[in-house]
Amino acid sequence: MNIRRFFPFGAILVLLLTVWLLYRFDVFGGLRAASTLLPPVEGAVSATGKLGVGGNSWSGARTSVQTASAGTPWRQMVLTKSELEANPKFWMLAYSEQDMAWLERFGYPTLEEEAQLEKATTESLRALADGGDLRARVHLGLRFTASAMQDGGPKAFQMARQEIGRSLVEGGPYEAAKAATFFADLAKNRGALGELGPDQRKGLQEDLLPYYEMARGLSSAYGDFAALRAFNTYRDMGPLFGLAPEPTLSFDASMNRLANINKARIQRGLASLTFEQRPSPVGPPDILQFQPSNTVYAR
Repeated sequence: MNIRRFFPFGAILVLLLTVWLLYRFDVFGGLRAASTLLPPVEGAVSATGKLGVGGNSWSGARTSVQTASAGTPWRQMVLTKSELEANPKFWMLAYSEQDMAWLERFGYPTLEEEAQLEKATTESLRALADGGDLRARVHLGLRFTASAMQDGGPKAFQMARQEIGRSLVEGGPYEAAKAATFFADLAKNRGALGELGPDQRKGLQEDLLPYYEMARGLSSAYGDFAALRAFNTYRDMGPLFGLAPEPTLSFDASMNRLANINKARIQRGLASLTFEQRPSPVGPPDILQFQPSNTVYAR
């Protein structure tokens, strides 16, 4: 075969393989119609008051506070398998030098910043979110989610849905991983919630689980192997709460949802989605497997 004729054929094969991989891992599978998931466009501006434009999918929505942590030095640690399995923030650790750069590039907070966000009052999170901090916004949405799952009514679920949805549409892999791991922990600790009332069951099914599906899909698209490890066991958590399983969407329907998410970003003046995948960890490609001894990096 003439080599010049082979190159276009090879490019087509690579494209088909990429599409198949996205479909294989059920990107955005189970989502309802995207128009019912995306929060309103109004108010989607950065802390500077300007609509963002940038090369990465998240760059237009990051504040100076969020990018300042990029200069925080990393420290190397050696953790055992049991230590990593017991670490609730293992998905925020870096597993290579390339991984460190990726986490910084996409605005992941330091562990100290994450702890501060978790301890912040709802009022403080609201102020940060209104100032353009998407990391605070996803924390705010999950704070509302926790309250709604305790004894909340429709209003509480609506507030959670609005904040989570906006952070996922406007944010990047951190916001997706934060939401996905939160819901995975919710399923893992299902017994602590006790018996759910009808408002809680309805709110979970209609207002929250669609955003868990969105977060999972985005994490998969970003190749976030650590988030995948956290939620893989709980891909369809509805039955754990007595809800019907979610049907799997076709590939074209899933891509339509992705296109609508991207359309919502563009309408808000944000950069189009670009899925720069997380660098693979040591070992089998794209699979995070804890070894007896693991070299990791934290900041």
